[in-house]
Amino acid sequence: MNIRKLIYIFFIAATLYACSKNFFFQEFHEFKNPWKAKEKVNFKVDVSENLLPYQFFIDVRHSSDYAYQNLWLFITTQTPSNKYYQDTLELVLATPQGKWLGKSASGNIVHHHILFEKDFMFEDSGTYTFSFEQAMREQEAHIDQLGLLIQKGPLEL
Repeated sequence: MNIRKLIYIFFIAATLYACSKNFFFQEFHEFKNPWKAKEKVNFKVDVSENLLPYQFFIDVRHSSDYAYQNLWLFITTQTPSNKYYQDTLELVLATPQGKWLGKSASGNIVHHHILFEKDFMFEDSGTYTFSFEQAMREQEAHIDQLGLLIQKGPLEL
């Protein structure tokens, strides 16, 4: 079985798992080549209700050959009123001893499901754009997929 088929099977299984958690938004971006610095991954999210808290998760999938313990990201949020907010986020993917914190899938794929924003309150209803850039020191990050998942309401684990 080739690696693309394994990734596809894993993607379907992870999507079914994610669906069981009642996500308001979930979208994945698959990288056909290494993720280059300055290459943006955009997610557009339509928000109609801004009175409830939202939980933000990032899903990262990579091979067990990924050379780092972490993944640094630049995140830019554009609001419906055209305000911009920027942040830097470190996703810790492995222990200092090199043990992956995510779950191993079939083959050598590792899947991380990471809560990065708890009880976020949208300031307005409308379309928000979340842009992600890899911020590693190297020009390329060998990531297979990046996903944004948003859960409406209190955190469900």
